[in-house]
Amino acid sequence: MPHFNVVTYPVGEHEDAPSLADWFDPAFATGYEEDPANVCPTAPGQYGHQALCRARDGRWLFNAWTKQEDSDTYGYVDDATAKAWLLNNGHHDAAERWFGGQRPA
Repeated sequence: MPHFNVVTYPVGEHEDAPSLADWFDPAFATGYEEDPANVCPTAPGQYGHQALCRARDGRWLFNAWTKQEDSDTYGYVDDATAKAWLLNNGHHDAAERWFGGQRPA
């Protein structure tokens, strides 16, 4: 099974490229697909796609890609971002499972 690199993006003025933060094995993660209604164009003929994974250690990984070669990226997101993504993509049961609370009407 392939392992995927997890990157962090620059936050300071002296950083100019993403750096390797970690790696994970998707065989040991729970994955959630995007809502097809949320797919958005990124360039003529290109569409940005997203997925969210919960690693077995409880961390959330955001995956983004296009059909362009080498566009597949993974990065860690916090719980609030993961919960919002799950709700915005119709994964209300998953949001309730991992974060508790009420399902939207």
